[in-house]
Amino acid sequence: MDRPLSEEDRTRLRYETILPVYANNGTPYLCSQEDIDDYQYFSSHSGVALLSLAESTRQLTSFLMAEPSDDIKEALSRLRHARWNSLWGPGIILKALRDIDIAFFNSCLRGKVIVRWSNTEEIARVGSLRNKSDMSGRYLGLSCPEEDLRQVTVYLNAETIFSRPTACEEMWQTVLHELMHAYFIATTGVADGDEHYDSHRQMPNSHGWVYCWLLSHVDQRARAYLDMAVIHPDEDFRLDISNESNQILGEVVAFRSSWRPPRPGLGLRHMYKAISDMLAKKLAK
Repeated sequence: MDRPLSEEDRTRLRYETILPVYANNGTPYLCSQEDIDDYQYFSSHSGVALLSLAESTRQLTSFLMAEPSDDIKEALSRLRHARWNSLWGPGIILKALRDIDIAFFNSCLRGKVIVRWSNTEEIARVGSLRNKSDMSGRYLGLSCPEEDLRQVTVYLNAETIFSRPTACEEMWQTVLHELMHAYFIATTGVADGDEHYDSHRQMPNSHGWVYCWLLSHVDQRARAYLDMAVIHPDEDFRLDISNESNQILGEVVAFRSSWRPPRPGLGLRHMYKAISDMLAKKLAK
């Protein structure tokens, strides 16, 4: 259980988010200053090829379904210790980003995604510039592409996160939730993979199937190795990924995300017919 926070604790945590984070200050974590800086400053990726949403989905699904390597297990062990350290501060998230990237995103975010603490006012301003219709204080975080769509800034809302009863849990859940969005943007160059393919309407939580599919895999790994859920029990992001039939669902998700109508005006009914044809061919093999 997370320790209860007093109002004095919450004020202190919000204040600490405006302080610089160094490897040798704040909550101890095994990292270098370079590890921190790699997620505070963008680097050039001019020679890196972008992926289709289908390929981006396939690669991360394969990574998350595989048995973690020793290096990944070491990163997960450090993350577990940090998650349950009772003497935590907001800087721990910035220190742990390298390990989060290694353990959950196949090291695809380094130099492409930066994470920073923010507040409701800034997130509302940035969100309005990105045509987000409702950027009220209920938002815990926001992922925004830069002009170069290979680069993403993740904003964490210190005001909202540190107002929650389980602030530490919310902090870890929010960064993983937002980094899932950032992964799509950074690897595909699309402002938001699910929004671009108009699949938000497919799920009642305003997130598309592709996003929910991969977040469910992130949640499964976090539960297994960090003893932490990424998805709340009362949220409807989680898809069933526990049986063999859902390996086929993964292919459907990837197929759905890359499908384009053969001519303008063909909608969802034609897409589902295409999915049925794809499954029939697969099952006939």
